[in-house]
Amino acid sequence: MAVTDRAGNVTQFRYRTEAGVEHYLERILDPLGRPAARTEYYPIGYGSEMAHQTDGPDADEFGYGPLGDNAMRQFLYFGSAVLVAVILGASSAWWVIGQGARTFVRNGPWHYNPLVGSAAANAHVRAQIARAGLLALNSSEAVYFLAHTDSDGNPLHGDRTYRIEGGDLDARWWSITAYGADHFLMPHDGERHSCCSATVRRDADGRFIVYVSAAERPGNWIPVCAGAPFLLALRIYNPGPSIRDHLDAVELPRIIPEEGPHE
Repeated sequence: MAVTDRAGNVTQFRYRTEAGVEHYLERILDPLGRPAARTEYYPIGYGSEMAHQTDGPDADEFGYGPLGDNAMRQFLYFGSAVLVAVILGASSAWWVIGQGARTFVRNGPWHYNPLVGSAAANAHVRAQIARAGLLALNSSEAVYFLAHTDSDGNPLHGDRTYRIEGGDLDARWWSITAYGADHFLMPHDGERHSCCSATVRRDADGRFIVYVSAAERPGNWIPVCAGAPFLLALRIYNPGPSIRDHLDAVELPRIIPEEGPHE
């Protein structure tokens, strides 16, 4: 292949002739027929070095400079840097989401994030809500308390039995639901996963006891899976001022462990 400029000077581009590599540029000859550049290739076809004509009368003297090796090194360097940045960024974001926000209001074993369901929720809070699968309402409509531990501060576990003791809350409706560590309902033979203000059995003073265990209990009972950790969610709908204005002080149900070893 040759290219002729306006002055009639011809520069030649010579390609390899072997079958399958005809598109490999091998040498460039200047208008005086001198080799201006030569390309060396790896066996797999990538250019490894570009040789260019050096100063001096000898047209066959070449100085070699990195072509493919340097380009590949730069690609691997920047590609590795980008990959590491992506991994670190994704890992740190996932860790922050898993850790939860640091704006929790704590009340005994229960904790509540006032940003849930709020327009002020930042990206991390929204990601936490999406990860947990929580369809959050505004705090004036609902308050969501979670408990990962009992009232003694020990992690909730299906090998133990717990009593949830409390009284009616200042709200239109409330419920307590057990979830697995993945924030999904725990698989078991029964259809029962929670109790609520409309169905819980109360004593003469209007107070209740709800048992949480793997083994069936009479009366108010929420089943969980043996051998697995779990969490409890206390949903309070249309909470009254005594709850909304005193989230950290209002009386909430206690979670009392009975028997069984702590994990």
